[in-house]
Amino acid sequence: MHITIHARPQIPWQRDYSICLSAGLAKHGISNSVQDYDSTKGTIAIILGPHWGRHLEMENFLQVNRAFIGKSEYDDSDTHCISVGWCGMNGRADFCLNDIDKDRWKLFMKEDDIHEYHKEGGVVLCGQADNGRSAVELADFYKHSKMAFPDAVFREHPSKPQEYVHNWSDTKLAVTLNSTVAVDALLNGNSVVSCDEGNPVYAWTQHNTADEYLYPDQIEIVQTLANCQYTRKEIQNGRFWEILSGERNGPLSSFHRNESKTSREG
Repeated sequence: MHITIHARPQIPWQRDYSICLSAGLAKHGISNSVQDYDSTKGTIAIILGPHWGRHLEMENFLQVNRAFIGKSEYDDSDTHCISVGWCGMNGRADFCLNDIDKDRWKLFMKEDDIHEYHKEGGVVLCGQADNGRSAVELADFYKHSKMAFPDAVFREHPSKPQEYVHNWSDTKLAVTLNSTVAVDALLNGNSVVSCDEGNPVYAWTQHNTADEYLYPDQIEIVQTLANCQYTRKEIQNGRFWEILSGERNGPLSSFHRNESKTSREG
């Protein structure tokens, strides 16, 4: 078996993690190589970054993206982490969640980082980058969301100029497509509408409408998401491959949740 790691050398985090991934695979005796993105077929691939995988014609690949919980801004510490899953990104990825470590989330965040749900406040429509990974066009998502929630304020993606400074404490509902901003919203006390299965919290939230607000168990969510991401040390020592070479059990969007832990309020 040979694994090709696709990364852009001019992007610091991709250059760094491509080296870490190569070292981790070598720990398991797996032949691998690092190269810029191309259209190689017929090989297992590891693809770094959210935008490029759709250009590669591969059926069996690992997608590497930002972490779901904890510090996501890139740094070179051993505790920095990334998410890694099979054949998709965020909610579409299979993270081989066969054995959930329910205390793992404490490596990445504190209980004080989880805020009680707001029952009062407005609605925020969350902008995002167009990663080409949705069954819904981004422009259509904005159009339909504005029709469904005409009073919603628009929160621009952080990579773009901010005309409005949004505070999570001012809103009770966040309307999202498939961005990790949905995790931020839930942990900051907002109920969430997820409009695409690629959303990392799709399995726990309402979809497309908010006829009733859902208040899923935030601890259960971070327990799950913590098992979808790995520290730099776990990448380098090959721990990630020990997990991801195990049995696959379907995308995160269809992950079974304990209904008794989800409260509903109209």
